[in-house]
Amino acid sequence: LPVVCGQLGKAGYNRYNACVITSTCMCLGSIISGIISNLPFVLSPAASIFIYLSFALRQQGYGELEGNQAVAIAGFCSFALFFRPVLRFLVKLIPQCIQVSTAIGIGLITALAGCLNVNLIVQGNNSIADLGPIDAREFIILLTVLAKHELST
Repeated sequence: LPVVCGQLGKAGYNRYNACVITSTCMCLGSIISGIISNLPFVLSPAASIFIYLSFALRQQGYGELEGNQAVAIAGFCSFALFFRPVLRFLVKLIPQCIQVSTAIGIGLITALAGCLNVNLIVQGNNSIADLGPIDAREFIILLTVLAKHELST
């Protein structure tokens, strides 16, 4: 949530309003999804989408009004995916190898972002990336990830 408000603030949005609206939408979406699916659902905003939106608005010189319009149009398009026939049709258009590689790519990007955040990977001098300094903090993070993996399997 702080990332969303920070990114939208860079694009000219009021940070407080962006925080309140994003929190309200997350809450309502989680409640509606939980009621419909009868499962404990927690929806959260994808920070990458807001980073892209903020960058695109700044690059094109657009403001809050154009950003709101883009989000509303994307919301209506996403709402169409609730209808199973539309969703099945769209899924059939995308080859399975693309679906699988997209999921793997998202996982790899997320892992890279995590490694960069904890300085496990740093910008390299002679290459794109180098292994960062490994000390007790990185060792504890690695043990935590391994323990979580063992508990989930």
